[in-house]
Amino acid sequence: MNKRIIVIIDNKKVSVKPDEIDKFSSFEEAYKKAISDAYKHVNRLIKIRDRSEYEIRNRLKDKGFCDAEIDYVIGDLLKNRLLNDRRFTKNLIESYTKKGYGPFTLRKKLIEKGIDSNTIDEYLKEIDIDQTFERARDLIIHKIKAYKEKANSLFEIYEKIRRYLFSRGFDGGTIERVIDYFKENNYFK
Repeated sequence: MNKRIIVIIDNKKVSVKPDEIDKFSSFEEAYKKAISDAYKHVNRLIKIRDRSEYEIRNRLKDKGFCDAEIDYVIGDLLKNRLLNDRRFTKNLIESYTKKGYGPFTLRKKLIEKGIDSNTIDEYLKEIDIDQTFERARDLIIHKIKAYKEKANSLFEIYEKIRRYLFSRGFDGGTIERVIDYFKENNYFK
């Protein structure tokens, strides 16, 4: 894992790679190298996908960077808009919505990524109820044939639909609307 270690140089904490421990003669020299290494690590992470501040902070901690180094790098990333939790939230919601996930799963994923509840609530309010229903309905349209073939009764089909949509993060109201849609349109005949 190549974890860094915290050393004290000139009575100040700084993280260094274990094989570079004797390389630095001053705190400033070691600090510059630590900041440079932190930026390299963060650049690799954000090249792959957008990240939340919480994710970046935890990844840098896991690598062994000290708090002052982490705070400096995150502050700079925020200032230069390379790190933006609001943009991250919007992008994650769009991505998971396209993959067929409902609001409960979106909330769970955002909490896991360290997004604050006010931001989550703000963005989840923007999700259209009818679009949520359509996404849930479309997911079931792709599964309805298999459900009809494997189920022994309508009750069993409804339960399969409920379990599947619930597992994808859809709420009870949306799930019942989907079942009503299929009942009204005679999908189970």
